[in-house]
Amino acid sequence: VYYEGVPDKLQAVFDTIENVEDYPEGQGFRYMTMSKSNYDEVLKDLKSCKEKGIAVAKIVAFKDGVSINVETILNQSD
Repeated sequence: VYYEGVPDKLQAVFDTIENVEDYPEGQGFRYMTMSKSNYDEVLKDLKSCKEKGIAVAKIVAFKDGVSINVETILNQSD
C-alpha cells in the first residue's frame, strides 16, 4: 500500500505492465493488474512483476467483489 503516491522507480515498472489499476485501501492505494482469463496468464504477470523488482507481488482472487482464496477459484468447476 502506498500512501503518498507511487515512487518514480515503481511507476516506471508499472508503465511496462498492462492494465495496472489502483484501489483505495485505508488512506493509501494498492495496485493490481486487471482480470485475466486463465491462470497461465496470471502466473506470467506474477513472474514479470517479480523480475521487474516488485518483490511483494502476489496473486489475489475475487468473486463478486470479495477477496477469496486463490485455491478456491482453482478448484471450482464451471
